[in-house]
Amino acid sequence: MTLPPIGRALRTALLATLSLRLFNSLMAALIAWLVPVWITPGAPHDPHLLASLEQGPVLLRLFLAPWYRWDTIHYLDIAQQGYADPNNTIWPPLYPLLIRIGMFTGLPPLVSALLVSTLSTLGAVLLLYRLAEEEWGEEHATRTVLALVFFPTAFFLMAGYSEATFLLCALLSIRAARQRRWLLAGLSAAAAVLTRHQGIFLALPLLWEGLQFLRSLQSLPLRQRLRAAWPWLVGLSLPPLAMLSYGLYIRLFTQADWPWKTVSSGWNQHLGWPWEGILGNLRALLSGAPVGGGALFFNLSLALLCLVLLLLGARRLPCSYSLFGWALLLSVLVKVQNEGLLGATARYALIIFPIFFVLAFALKNRLARILYIASALGAQILLLAAFYWWAWVP
Repeated sequence: MTLPPIGRALRTALLATLSLRLFNSLMAALIAWLVPVWITPGAPHDPHLLASLEQGPVLLRLFLAPWYRWDTIHYLDIAQQGYADPNNTIWPPLYPLLIRIGMFTGLPPLVSALLVSTLSTLGAVLLLYRLAEEEWGEEHATRTVLALVFFPTAFFLMAGYSEATFLLCALLSIRAARQRRWLLAGLSAAAAVLTRHQGIFLALPLLWEGLQFLRSLQSLPLRQRLRAAWPWLVGLSLPPLAMLSYGLYIRLFTQADWPWKTVSSGWNQHLGWPWEGILGNLRALLSGAPVGGGALFFNLSLALLCLVLLLLGARRLPCSYSLFGWALLLSVLVKVQNEGLLGATARYALIIFPIFFVLAFALKNRLARILYIASALGAQILLLAAFYWWAWVP
């Protein structure tokens, strides 16, 4: 029996999400069992909670402790204490709020965070498949999902990070915009802004799709065109309103600095030229940087991969996809560490979803699929191990 489109999409999304969850959970558990953490982490964390996880029952030590790392700790702090720490204001509230909702059901905070990420991944993969299927067909959609699931940093979709939730909101916004469902597109874009600041760039595809819509109405009387444009204008206004509202809340009610300023003052970053971090990473690698070499390599290589894929997709991607992809990549490249290096480019590449549509064209070749899966999966295991050992800040 042939499944209807939504049935095929849901089956693929379920299989991809469950496989990603199972593989990364088992791999992290295996790493924790074979080579437990041997250092006291210098990153902010709750030492009592970490000790209870690392020294607790085997299920906690193998299946939860590996995920209590880096940004997850800040999201859990926000979910439990709000913005008591001004440095945490760089992380918008939607993902911590969803964690909080899970806590209301009795789930421990870390379990709630992992559940939110898993469910968000399911929704994001479903929408990614549908977008690819509607544009290029079922086989291309399957390869697009494969490209995402095997991506070197795809394990972050399963971690207590906001990437999966952002992807879900962004994909929902763009799909709604292409279907001319302007209020849903605007609300989803606003939700993306309240998940990650890069959600503001969803205003670009909303603007483009709206202009194409208005062009199709040129034969109608002016009054009818204005009436049809009203929902689009409302939807288009929602992402900047969400950004402004969050900034005002942080500035007026928590007395902290504007979130976008805190990134520079509290997190060792500044706005630089798009090539500054690329050249900085290249120089550091060529000079044989002994510390953080893996992070330097993956940040540089995945930044260049995104650049190449977006260039190759210039004639194949719908314009709204390209606009969003280039805006996201530019926002990643200009966020430079004060040492002149790229930031978390390897992880941020996950949310530049148009690259997976382009990558799917290359994966049409069987040999290319085998090489991609083997190399990307090996990188994913390596980076997951480093993530667990507190050795690599993504």
